[in-house]
Amino acid sequence: MIGHSKQEMVQKMLEQQIVSGVMKKGSRLPSMRLLAEQYDCSTIVIVKAMRALEKKGLVRTRERSGSMVADATLPALKHFALYTDIRQSSMDRYYDDLLDMAGENHYLAAPIFANGAESLKTLLATSPQRIAIDLGADQHDYREIEEIVQEFDPVFVNRFEWHDQELPARGVLIDYEGTYAAALKYLQKQGHKRIVFVGHRQDPLPFKLRYLQAAAESNGVKFLSPEFDYCWHLDYDVNPERFQRLFFGKERPTAIFGASDILVFRVANLLESLAPAYRELVRIGCHDEVWSRIPGFEFSTWHFDFRDVFRRAMEQNRPKLEWSRPVFVKRQRQNIRY
Repeated sequence: MIGHSKQEMVQKMLEQQIVSGVMKKGSRLPSMRLLAEQYDCSTIVIVKAMRALEKKGLVRTRERSGSMVADATLPALKHFALYTDIRQSSMDRYYDDLLDMAGENHYLAAPIFANGAESLKTLLATSPQRIAIDLGADQHDYREIEEIVQEFDPVFVNRFEWHDQELPARGVLIDYEGTYAAALKYLQKQGHKRIVFVGHRQDPLPFKLRYLQAAAESNGVKFLSPEFDYCWHLDYDVNPERFQRLFFGKERPTAIFGASDILVFRVANLLESLAPAYRELVRIGCHDEVWSRIPGFEFSTWHFDFRDVFRRAMEQNRPKLEWSRPVFVKRQRQNIRY
């Protein structure tokens, strides 16, 4: 599908809030600056979105008095709230898929970027019919979140990274552990005996360490061994000793895979610039982003179906834990000279 522009996404989210009644008829909208902060965009994007909404008769803008919700609105929609720390610019299709599924399931999608307990309480004050939570464990306290949302029966989507907590009773989670195990198995079957995982952190966080250890065990190797090791995508600058040991020792890795396409792209292209022989390095990414589709630099990756995740989260009639399993997208690098 063709992705929405940032202006279209902001316009659609504001429109859904107006149509649903979350923004009351005749009420004054927040300032352009506050809206830009809320939707993680520039004020120019907000201005363009407001102009489009004004043309549709949903808002009225007056000089010095700001923008207000027009009196005439369409029938109300159900309210699906998403509390997440994923920014609009950091993951392809995530917000597009949320908005598309909300439209198909007659929901108002109200995503709010996680910014402390007060932002979550503000979201809950809108009385959503369903609230979804998608957060990283490194910056968010599960006990605090649980205490705030316990009366709302939240559905956890995409991730549940708190290693010291039992899995939630309600959720639609992506099987990251199984994905890493499948990637490692695929590379081993291709004959690779020295494989490196590229991660976001200098050392894997506890939940990621558990995933990688389980993936290694299921494929008969040990994690943090010559057969299956770990690299931070910033090791070249911050931890050059590890980078040298991993990639320029006596026996060099022949394959890498990682937590996202952009990490694999960065490390692979850095290695090629340092040693042309690394052009033959086999690479596998995650999330099927633009970085794995650049002509002349293509590599295989895993496609994460967020449409499926959000659809199931909206359709759940009773608490249950479901899993969404990514699909392997095999790509071959084109021989293009620049």
